[in-house]
Parts: sequence; C-alpha cells; structure tokens
Amino acid sequence: MKVDPYHSDRTYKDWKEETESVGISGLSKTNCKLLLEYINDMETGQNIARGSKKGARSYTRLNALRVKLIFLFRTLEERGIHNSAKTKEKEINSLFDDMRKGVIKKINGETYKSVGDYVKDFKSFWHWLIKVNKKKDIEIQDITEDLDTSKEENTFVYFTKDELEKMLPYFTPDEQTMMLFMFDTIIRSPTELMNVRISDVASDLSEATIRDETSKTYGRTIKLLLCKDALKEYLKRNSDIKSNEYLFQFSAPYFNRKLKKVSDQVFEGRSTKGGKSFAELSMYDFRHSGACHWRTGAYRSKIDALMYRGGWSNLEMLNYYTKKLGMKDSIEKDDLLVGLDKTELEKEIDRLKRERDYERELNEKKMKVFEEKLNSMETRFRRNLSQSAQKVKA
Repeated sequence: MKVDPYHSDRTYKDWKEETESVGISGLSKTNCKLLLEYINDMETGQNIARGSKKGARSYTRLNALRVKLIFLFRTLEERGIHNSAKTKEKEINSLFDDMRKGVIKKINGETYKSVGDYVKDFKSFWHWLIKVNKKKDIEIQDITEDLDTSKEENTFVYFTKDELEKMLPYFTPDEQTMMLFMFDTIIRSPTELMNVRISDVASDLSEATIRDETSKTYGRTIKLLLCKDALKEYLKRNSDIKSNEYLFQFSAPYFNRKLKKVSDQVFEGRSTKGGKSFAELSMYDFRHSGACHWRTGAYRSKIDALMYRGGWSNLEMLNYYTKKLGMKDSIEKDDLLVGLDKTELEKEIDRLKRERDYERELNEKKMKVFEEKLNSMETRFRRNLSQSAQKVKA
C-alpha cells in the first residue's frame, strides 16, 4: 500500500462522483461530457496517443489533468467556444499566447509561469481526441503541432549543505535525521519519503531502496553518503519501530510550516540563488538543493548515476536546476559514466569478471592438456626415432 500525503485518490473520486451527478460549474454539458470521457480513458489507460507512456494514469496525474483542462475549457467558453473539440488552431494558439503575456492571469493576479505544462496537457487531450475519432472514421486535424511546450524559467529555494547545517539545531534530533536523509538521497518529498519502510534500508545502513510501487518514475537502490551516522542514532532512539513500519512518520503540512518559519528566522528572508527566498522553503527544495550539492561533488563526472539517484528519466529537470546555478557547461551527455549507485551495473560487472576468470581458468586447463599431449607426442616421436636408429645400425 502506498501512502499518499495529499489523498489524491479520495480527491479524484469525490470530484468524479460530483461531476457525474451535477456537472462542472462554468462548463457546458458538451464540454463536461467530453472531459469526463477523456479522464475516464486516462484512468483506465485506454486510447493513449502514440508516443505517450502506456497504461493507467495515477490519481495525482488525473487530478492535474482535470484541473488544467477545466481551466482551459472554461477560458475557451469565455471566448465563445462551447465545444472544445471544435477549437481551431488560431484560437488555441491565441489562448496560450495570452497566458504567456499575462493577458490571462492567475486568480491572485500573477502571470502563469508554467504555460508549457498546460500546453502539454492540451496536446495529450487533443491527440486522444484524434485517436477516438479515427476509430469512428472521423478525421480530426492536429491543431497542436506548432504549440510551444518549452518551460518558462521558474524560481525555487536553493540552499547549500553549510546552510542546511545552520538550520539543523532548530529541529529535533529525529527531524534533523529526516532532513539529512532528504538532502542525501534527493528523494521526492513527501511522496516517496513517506513510503520508505525500515525494511527498505540495508542492515548496515549503507543503502536505501525506493520501491517501484512508491516511486513517481522507477524504483532504485541508492547509497547513503551523508546521513548514515545520524540514521544509526535515529534507529537507536526509535528501536521499537518494526521492520514493516515506515522509517519516518510526519505531517507534511506541519513540517513545511516549520521549515518556512525556521529558515526565515535564520536567514532573515534573504533570497536564494534559485530566485525564491528562504522563507518559502519546503520539503521538496531538499531534492534539487541536494542534487546541486552532488552535481558539484561526488557526481561531478557521473551524470547518469545522479539521474538514477534522483529517479529522473532524462536530463531536463537536472539541467534546469543546475543551469540556474551556473553549472550549465559542466553538464554534457558525453559525461555519462557508471556511478556510485548503479547497483545493477555493478552486479553485471561482477558477473563479467567471473565469466572472464572462468574463461581464463578454462583456457589454462586447455593449454595444460595441450602441452601434455604435445609432450606425449614428442616422447613417442623420440622413442620411435631411437628405435628406427637402432634398426638401421643392426
């Protein structure tokens, strides 16, 4: 069972039940029906567009999809388009252009900074629309081909290991251990962190496993490099925790509030290199701050290993955070080397070494047999030669 700190499954099911009975405020019946059909297919993994990841979407993903598409559908309706399936290329381009320019703003008056995410979700919807209509022999033009999916430059809280150590004394010993664990492992917090069990940590505290079923991307076994000693003391203090219980039990909202309060006091609201002030620190900021720490340290020439440690499938996010901090030139695809945490590759290397040693031993045995045969042949030849010589003399 995966612990969901945001209760995404309940949120989604409640929304779906309400929508099926009373519809969606601000949307026409046509758009409401269209949205539900799309979301239902994404829930079960049907009619996924070619090139997209197959399979059912998570509740977290479904919630993100519905929220963004409801906003886009409502905005289109405000512009006189009451059936989003009839949207024209010029109309959708105009909508996203207005979001980027600030003509369309958030409820709080701010300009949208992640328009690329809205574009990607609309493209997913439109490609689904193409696919379901193709099954009915209805051709739908792809109006999304020229849409810009690039990410705008967001800001985030960035802190160094030294700055982390300045904050630690203001937290309990158990909280300090959790903070070091987050920074060390660059685990997704709170979602992946909340699901780590005692049994996921090696008995010698050298490694921790993030299981496939609890990860956003893929499971991984990573080495503990900074928090091992703190974790040892933590487990002594909490010796009653059973192996099948969670390593850390906490309230994400409470801990995020405490992080903001402490960091604001310690650093007096200063801005960080990531663009945001320390006063906006959250658990998730340990992930990219830790990634930047490792990028300039143990993983300087091991980008592949750092991607594995963080559970990234491509360089996009790692590049984003580190470029923001002036590390652009040092991150190259040519830099891909086997790293600290490639446990599977390490096992493969060990297997190849064993095979090499076996082949060497086998070849040595073959050579010994060959030499024995050669010596035997030489002995027989000399004996025969000697016997022939004696016959000639006789």
